[in-house]
Amino acid sequence: MQHHLRRCGGGALAALRRLRHIPSSAAASPPATWRRPCPPPRLYSTAEMSQQLPPNLVGIMEQRMKLIEQKSAYLQEQISQPATSPEEYSRANKELRKLESTMELIKELRSKQEEIEGLKSLVTNACEEKDMREMAAEELLETVEEEKRLQHELFRSLLPKDEADERDCILEVRAGTGGEEASLFAMDIFRMYEKYAQKNGWKFDVIGIMESAVKGYKNKAKALKILRARLYEIERQRLHMNRSKLRSEQIGSGDRSERIRTYNFPQGRVTDHRVGITHHSIADVMEGENLDVFIDALLLQEEMDAIASFAA
Repeated sequence: MQHHLRRCGGGALAALRRLRHIPSSAAASPPATWRRPCPPPRLYSTAEMSQQLPPNLVGIMEQRMKLIEQKSAYLQEQISQPATSPEEYSRANKELRKLESTMELIKELRSKQEEIEGLKSLVTNACEEKDMREMAAEELLETVEEEKRLQHELFRSLLPKDEADERDCILEVRAGTGGEEASLFAMDIFRMYEKYAQKNGWKFDVIGIMESAVKGYKNKAKALKILRARLYEIERQRLHMNRSKLRSEQIGSGDRSERIRTYNFPQGRVTDHRVGITHHSIADVMEGENLDVFIDALLLQEEMDAIASFAA
């Protein structure tokens, strides 16, 4: 029966409550003088579980959810109207598809919240049914955890998006100060990212290699492609500077004072100064391994910047 309850949720518990209250001569209620007071029910809330979103972010997210629901309903109504032109239909349908995954999360979260309310009511009202209250409390605990997971997933989906996330990228590795030694190290870094791309199954094409300041790029068309990519990146950073301070720190002059990541070969360690993380196996890093230690931390920092922007 308990397995069935977990699978079916609050509806099964409500059915169980009705079944267990069928009158029976073998299970008559005791006299009033024997009846003990019902202990206060243990009601679990999201705040009592593992860390949840701060209340101010939950409030903002709720407002965004309502706006998305209203927009989805409007678009649904628009595409269902016979008078809608083909252009309007196509535009509304495209917008609706963009909202589809978010709407699914919202519906799932709303359903889970309704289930929580039903379970709370059952725990409160099932004073004389100890077994049922315990099962309902256990089910409530699991359901609130699921609600928290959905809240986090939905919140991430509502954070500001970077249009460059879905694009290919061009990686440029430039030698800093240090002459020929710096140039050789730049090539090692280039190979490190090439190995990392290969381990992730990404397509990696070499567009061009600048052998010296005199020779320039080997292929003019590829050089123009790089130039366009640089111009696009400059404009993209200008437009999104206020969204994340991290992006403005990505490109430096290569001077030693502008420390982004230190590769200390004698001590066998790599330190990313942007997130303050040190990895003590430089050989693995140079083989394209364990770069996710730094990348995941940078992504988390970017997400925190996005959260600050979300709450602003």
